Amino acid sequence: MSLSPLFNMITALAFVLGLMGLLYLTLKKLGLAGQMGIKTPNTTKRLQVMETLPLSSTHRAIILRMDDTDHLVIIGPNGQSVGITRIPKNEHQT
Repeated sequence: MSLSPLFNMITALAFVLGLMGLLYLTLKKLGLAGQMGIKTPNTTKRLQVMETLPLSSTHRAIILRMDDTDHLVIIGPNGQSVGITRIPKNEHQT
């Protein structure tokens, strides 16, 4: 058995992977990578989980921060509910 078909398959795979890499770099350079669902490491996140507290075995309290506004969310087996919006920030926290 000759190695020519195997060599051709490996070469074709390397060529296709190289084209995909060039396409990714081009989209990233043009700034279109975020619009295509490709994650870039320098994107800022608007939503942060600040703190979680288990209330029982099935319920959990979560403080979420979105755009410098805190929200208290209670999560349970029947769904979630927003408890308090715009929680005043403690001035003693860092």
